[in-house]
Amino acid sequence: PSVVQAYKSAWRASGHSGEPKASLAVAGVCADTQEEAEYLATPAALWKTMVFRQGRRELVKHPDVARDLAAQLNASDKAFFDAVLNSMIVGSVSHWEQRLETLASAYDCEEIGILTVTHDAADRLASYERLAALIA
Repeated sequence: PSVVQAYKSAWRASGHSGEPKASLAVAGVCADTQEEAEYLATPAALWKTMVFRQGRRELVKHPDVARDLAAQLNASDKAFFDAVLNSMIVGSVSHWEQRLETLASAYDCEEIGILTVTHDAADRLASYERLAALIA
């Protein structure tokens, strides 16, 4: 949040007219349950781990394959994988509602962009549909 405060202070100090506005972007998956969301988010977390830790850029895996591969990661890569998963919003609609409200308040922003990466386009669409219903 300090980066947003610094931006808004610099905006005002520079003499711009109007009020400074900030937006935020988050990654994650919204599903019916926490367990399903974690299952669907595993491929994205694994993909990022493979790219940043091993320099391997491959297609996003099916969640079952991603789970198996994640279980084989060495301790350092597993810690990175866990950190990636924990940096995402992964959960049910009620979890998302709470997290989005908390983030919007903490960062003093009215706009939050959401990126969902899943193996299957239908799962991605379903995640966005759940979120659309939340803000409608």
